[in-house]
Amino acid sequence: GYAAQPFLNEVAAQEGVDNSGATPVTVIKDAGIELHNPYLVALSLKGFHIKVFPSTGGNTPNADIDLTGQYIPAQGYLVILATGGSEFSTKVTASATLLVYTTAAFTPASLDPLGGNIVLYRPYLARNTMTQQLAPIDQFNYNTLVATAGLPDLASQQPTDLSIARINSAATNTSQWGAAYNTVQARANATLGAPNNNGTAGTILYDRF
Repeated sequence: GYAAQPFLNEVAAQEGVDNSGATPVTVIKDAGIELHNPYLVALSLKGFHIKVFPSTGGNTPNADIDLTGQYIPAQGYLVILATGGSEFSTKVTASATLLVYTTAAFTPASLDPLGGNIVLYRPYLARNTMTQQLAPIDQFNYNTLVATAGLPDLASQQPTDLSIARINSAATNTSQWGAAYNTVQARANATLGAPNNNGTAGTILYDRF
């Protein structure tokens, strides 16, 4: 069978405006990534990595987050906060089932304002060389997060908080993500599932940010 693994559960971005140039542009001012462990035992993240890729694609990530030394409590969460941001650290409170990890490997600039992909990797030993390699086990495209509703108001210069979370629905949509913009959702049953295929958010499993 498959080994137990955590899942990408929510990603958040605070979008703002940089008006230092001739034309205002959207920038990412803060960022956070949440992992969920749905199992009844704690999961060690030794050798696990999260890589954040830009909209241009390619094999070079904007961030490579080594999760060695971290773990996720049984049926709990690990929130990875960007160094240099100030918004989401005020919205996340550590507890017995929620751990918080801030690392210099992840900054607000790691998220591309034009979108991209976030990929979770687990370690494995390559049979031919017996050296440790990384295998992708969960990923999502965050284009919807940064490019749809809720972009910052260029006129008022006010930053906007956005999050995209895994949601629970009986629909058969192959996408595992739905977007929730500027909303605080109530916690529901922690059962991973697909979003509604009509594009609505449905039930958010957990909206941390």
